[in-house]
Amino acid sequence: MLWTTLHSYYPDQATFIPNVASVITTWCNAFTTWLEDDSNEEAVERLLDALKGVGSLKLAIEVLSHINPNHMTKHITKPPLSDRTHQHPPNHILAP
Repeated sequence: MLWTTLHSYYPDQATFIPNVASVITTWCNAFTTWLEDDSNEEAVERLLDALKGVGSLKLAIEVLSHINPNHMTKHITKPPLSDRTHQHPPNHILAP
C-alpha cells in the first residue's frame, strides 16, 4: 500500500525501506522522549491506564492525502522541543 502510493517519489527502490524505517525510528524516539519527560507524567499515566486492557500499542502508517507531495523528498522534520514535550504523543512525522 505504501509503495503503491509513494513509488513515484523513490526513483531508487533501494531507498524506500530505509526511509520508511527511518520515519518509524524517528517517531519511536520522539514518543520515547515524550514518555520519559516528567512534565508529561499525568498524560503518560492516562495512556498506560488505557493500554492495560490492550497490552500493546499499534503504530499505523498511512499516507495522508492533505500532505504536500513535495515534502516527500525533504528531510524528516521535527517539531520544536516545546511541541515535542507537550501533553500529546507525536502523531505524525513527514516522510523523507
